[in-house]
Amino acid sequence: MSQTELGQASAVTFQQVQKYENGTNRVSVARLAQIASTLGLPLARFFQDLPDAEKQRGRPGVPLADQLLATEQGLRLVKGFLGIESQAVRAKLVALVAALAHGDDPGDDVH
Repeated sequence: MSQTELGQASAVTFQQVQKYENGTNRVSVARLAQIASTLGLPLARFFQDLPDAEKQRGRPGVPLADQLLATEQGLRLVKGFLGIESQAVRAKLVALVAALAHGDDPGDDVH
């Protein structure tokens, strides 16, 4: 598929596709998901060659989003979260995850 065809299918210019390919511009997760769909690939395909996120945890220079999206569980979590329309439910989910990460009892904060 040409850059022009991919750009048209992804609602961006071929110049923007070039910038994505060259690393000049970052690709949002939503745009990357759209590109993956256009190419008939699972989103995880773009992350399969990344080092294991477990090995990267806490390393300077490795964005947390990259660490999250480098795992199948992280991708599933992001897809599920984006499927939640209610902002109140999203906020409660974030509070639950934060509490679990810190070893707190989420039962007091999440209703």
